[in-house]
Amino acid sequence: MLTKQQKWKQGFDSAQMIRGGIEGHFGAKLAEAYFYADGWNAMTLYENFPQYFQLAPVRSEAEEEAVNKEYFAKQLTKYIEEN
Repeated sequence: MLTKQQKWKQGFDSAQMIRGGIEGHFGAKLAEAYFYADGWNAMTLYENFPQYFQLAPVRSEAEEEAVNKEYFAKQLTKYIEEN
């Protein structure tokens, strides 16, 4: 069972994928609505349109932390190399 935070993150990641054009105009408008929605309405979209908002894989908290650390390390390395 997913936590509310995992559902929200999966919905957000899926909305970003949809906004990229993989689901057409209707999907893009739903993704836009998701970005503007408060928590309650975002979960309503997530639950009622699983074909759109459950596209992205669910990551565990450990995976999220590893991704964030890797991103930060790459950005720091890039900054140091440029300066």
